[in-house]
Parts: sequence; structure tokens; C-alpha cells
Amino acid sequence: MHRLGWTLLLFGAGCSSDGDAYPPNLQYPPRTDPLVVAPPTVAPKEPIAAGTLNESVAALKGLPGARLLSPADLASTDRDSITQALDTLFGTPAAPTVGGESVEAGAKLFRKHCAQCHGLAGDGRGPTGLWISPTPRDFRRGLFKFVSTPRKPTRDDLIRTLRHGLPGTAMPAFGMLGDDALGPLADYVRHLSVRGETEYTLIAGAITDELDQAVPEAAKTESNRLIEEWKSADANVVTPTTQPEPDADAVRRGWQLFTAKDGAGCIACHADYGRTAERRYDLWGTQVRPANLTEPSYKGGDRPIDIYRRVRCGIVPATMPAVPHLTEAQTWDLVHFVRALPYRVQLPPDVREKVYPPGNE
Repeated sequence: MHRLGWTLLLFGAGCSSDGDAYPPNLQYPPRTDPLVVAPPTVAPKEPIAAGTLNESVAALKGLPGARLLSPADLASTDRDSITQALDTLFGTPAAPTVGGESVEAGAKLFRKHCAQCHGLAGDGRGPTGLWISPTPRDFRRGLFKFVSTPRKPTRDDLIRTLRHGLPGTAMPAFGMLGDDALGPLADYVRHLSVRGETEYTLIAGAITDELDQAVPEAAKTESNRLIEEWKSADANVVTPTTQPEPDADAVRRGWQLFTAKDGAGCIACHADYGRTAERRYDLWGTQVRPANLTEPSYKGGDRPIDIYRRVRCGIVPATMPAVPHLTEAQTWDLVHFVRALPYRVQLPPDVREKVYPPGNE
């Protein structure tokens, strides 16, 4: 169906009897945009122009390090088998399931509050999503930036993002909806993520002849694996045993770790503490710039535990690595420096002179 047709159905022209429900005849669209198996290893030459997300991702083909697969290369029989397998496992937008459990309540909320940016399939390509920078999250890779674990987010991680939004982006805070709405919304995001990642695996496997099962069995195996991975997230939450109070010596040690190659090495990407950081490609094939840490606003939260988890878990989709070799005490030193960084008065005089030299007041 043409994108206009999807848009009309998405926003009510399907004449559903429930104003917040998807039309019962609506199906998830098959994926047509490229699969970014590996992003380019070179820096982008220019930012993505508004409204050109699909074209810019397709144009990555041929750049150093990039590897893309096109759903257009699927045999028609494979495409039909994948569509049928996904419909069997995950239902329709009006009657969605994950692991055999209905997430219909979340689908209604998603349609009302989220689909205009994140899209019907959770691809970040809703009617307004293509025009937003940074790009709305594409859930289909199962990748999330601000998590409390080394892998999948917990339900609480998703709820926190929904509640507080992402400062500096078009993602608003939905705290006013209340926990009764945020929980089902998080569950539906998980549904879209498991469905999208299963589809990704099936398309990639069919194109490269790497599926070791028939499509229906491969779909079930992959979806079950992903569901278990999501369920196990709570058991992998990174939780420190202590949380020391900051002092000048801790901030100074944190600065040393930030700038030393054999420390955390943060300065390599956060050049001039992020003020002159260069854009890079993320794992979605879109663009990201390492944060300017001299500004007192962080998308994923500025609590000590938020920064601690960024260090210990990294931000994998943005290619920010974890720093697991630091001790817990060293990690806290780095956290204290990063949190003090935007505020000159909180930096020891010798560190302040290096971060904010004369002429950079």
C-alpha cells in the first residue's frame, strides 16, 4: 500500500469503532528500507537533510566499512513466508501479541501518542518522523541507548524514558499519562522491537542463505530467543555497591581518567570535552554526535546512577563503548568529574584551568 494509504489508516480514515484502536483490517507493512548490517567507519560529510532519511541510509552503500542488505533482493516466496510468519506470531496493529500475550492496550496508546513519529511498525518513519532531527528511535533492531543493563532495556528503563522524555530531542515527557498508561506503552514498544528484530533476522538470513530452518520455524526460534532476552534484563541490571560523595580529589581523578588514553579515554570522542566532537554513524545508519559534556543536559538523565551506567554499559547503538576495566571507585571518580564538568565552580582550580582556559570563559 502507498504510504498515503498507511497514513490515512493510521490516523483514523479506516473508520474504527474505537477512536484509539487501529482499524481491524490494517496490517503491519513489510520492511522495504535497507538493513544496516554495519555502518560506515568514516565520518559523515554532511548532516542528513530533513525529509531524506531513507535516501541517506540507502546512500551509505559503498562507503568504507558499510554493509547493507536490501529487502528488494528477497525472493517473492521468501517475502510471503516472512510476512505470514510475522503475522502468525505478532498479530496485527489492532490485535497485537508478543509471546502469546495481548498488548492491545499499549497499541491504542501508541497510536494516539507515538505513531506519528515512530511509525506504524516502530521504524522511526512516521508521518512527522522523517522530518525530525535527531531521528525518532527505530525499535526494529532491538537497540536502545539509555539502559541499565549491558543489553536489552528493562521495562523500567522504557517507562523512565517515556515518563521523562529525552531532553534536546523531539521526544517529549509523557509522565502526565500515569503508570497505568506507561506500562502498557512500554510493553507495546517491546512487541514492536521483538517483531522488528525477528523480521530483520529473517530478511538477512534469507538474502544470505544463512537460515538453518524453514522461515516459520526460524521466526519462532528467533522470537522466543528475543523474548527470553528481554525477560532476563532485570537480572542483568548494573547496580553499584556504593555511591561515594564527590570531592575535589575525586573530580581531579575523574578528569585524569577522562583525558588519559590508558584511563577511560573519553576525550578521544568527546573532543574538547564534547565541544568540538565530530558526527559519526550509529548502528541504525543515521548520525549522532558525542555529547557536549560542558552543557548541563543529558538525554538519558543526569543522576549519578545514569552516568554510572553509561560508563559501565556504554551506549552501544551510538558506538560509545563500555569501560568495564575501571574499578567501581574509578567509575565513580569519572561520574563525579562528568557531573561537575558543566559547572566551573565545582571543578578544582587546576582542572578548571584545563577545561575552561583563559579566552574560553
